Amino acid sequence: MLIQFATRKRLIIKSTMFPSCIYTLSTWRIPGSNEVNQIDHVLVTSHHSLSVIDARTCRGPNYDSDHYLVKIKVTERIGNVQKTPRRKTRRWDVEKLHKDSTER
Repeated sequence: MLIQFATRKRLIIKSTMFPSCIYTLSTWRIPGSNEVNQIDHVLVTSHHSLSVIDARTCRGPNYDSDHYLVKIKVTERIGNVQKTPRRKTRRWDVEKLHKDSTER
């Protein structure tokens, strides 16, 4: 169902793309056992898919759940701003103004 949803919305599943140990990929611990599975995923648009550089789980925070916190590292590129050509400022020849007023 996740793959169908991601395909329909044009999303990319990034949490499965990074090679890592099973303990940094596992997001859920089966209650009453030590077995772990990866059932929580990170979905991003194709436009931002190159920005995600890593996805891991944080096993340390304790918040009374059998799910582990999933974190991702994101790096954003700053785009180049197109500079618009400046309009040339008009310079007034003040000397001509003084000459015209004194000649009359």
